[in-house]
Amino acid sequence: MLNSRAGSEFMGKVRKSRYCLSIKPCAQIHDAQYYLVRDDVKTMKYANDNVVKAVEWQEDPLIQHDEVKLGGAFSIFYPTWAEECDIPNGASVDEIREALGNHLTKLEEKKAA
Repeated sequence: MLNSRAGSEFMGKVRKSRYCLSIKPCAQIHDAQYYLVRDDVKTMKYANDNVVKAVEWQEDPLIQHDEVKLGGAFSIFYPTWAEECDIPNGASVDEIREALGNHLTKLEEKKAA
């Protein structure tokens, strides 16, 4: 239920944004959300910032807790689902570029080995 709520919140925000044609829902599986995100670092930053914010929601008094907080992380799977690149929460455009650059370097090293 919380995952669906977060997905609805995020996509509601996307539909009203300049990214409405750049982010499309792909799947929601148990506690994960998957999106097709245009290959553009600003779009990736928008998705990272706003998906994480949506999954951190705990405004319902039944789930509020002073110490235990809800959260999530954003990853990019490229070039296939088998290769995951973790993007830090709140990452800047430059930090996302760095994470993706490191990911691509690792892929090239793996390919060369």
